[in-house]
Amino acid sequence: MKNDPPKIEVLHGLVAFFDIMGFSEMLESNEPEEINAIIRDVFLNIPGKLNFDRMELETYNLNPSYRIFSDSILVYQKKPLPGMFEDSIAIRFIDYCCQLSADMLSSGLPVRGAISKGKFSILEDKSGNSSFTGKCFVETHKFTEALQLAGCAVVPTLESEFSKDGETLEDSFQEDLLYWQAPLKNSSPQKLLMLNFLRHVTKPAGEISRTTLIEKFSAHGKGFDLEVLKKVSETEKFLAECKKRIKPD
Repeated sequence: MKNDPPKIEVLHGLVAFFDIMGFSEMLESNEPEEINAIIRDVFLNIPGKLNFDRMELETYNLNPSYRIFSDSILVYQKKPLPGMFEDSIAIRFIDYCCQLSADMLSSGLPVRGAISKGKFSILEDKSGNSSFTGKCFVETHKFTEALQLAGCAVVPTLESEFSKDGETLEDSFQEDLLYWQAPLKNSSPQKLLMLNFLRHVTKPAGEISRTTLIEKFSAHGKGFDLEVLKKVSETEKFLAECKKRIKPD
């Protein structure tokens, strides 16, 4: 009996790529299952924190999907049903990425990442194996690898959907997005639209001290040197600006 060929799904939507900082050093001090358990709990708790579990999101394809391979995390949004509002999908996707960034940092697994949008294909076989292909993946990976702080950027080709002349377009985005001169590896700092994930760390959002950031960046046996200290300093400055953008309750 001839086997059916793997299914290829072609989609057009939002994607985000995250990199867990200091992951290799962390594995030298921890068993893989211990780290996997921390990451699993982060993802299991996100829907409840965002009230996603109270909505029939799977019916409308609004709940982001994710795949994890070692220190790389891929989050993607499947195409919604006809008639669904794209703005609502974008807001939920940004909320999801904000919560992910906040919870990973709180768990001692700071991440850097980027969000893009475009056409991509997913190939899945009956055994659960899958592959992802798309230019938007390459774009997100490029900016993720360049960022020298814990945070998530919107790639420049997408930022016009959320902002104009340096200001966010909708009130719903004003607390979630801000422009920041982001430090980049082997390049000059670049003004990027960044996610304000601070408001997802504490409610109401408070200060994250340098001491706390050092604890999170060095948690789980990760090494701490001058390069890591620079990332802590850049993250501290970024979060200080994030706090200014958060409206009081």
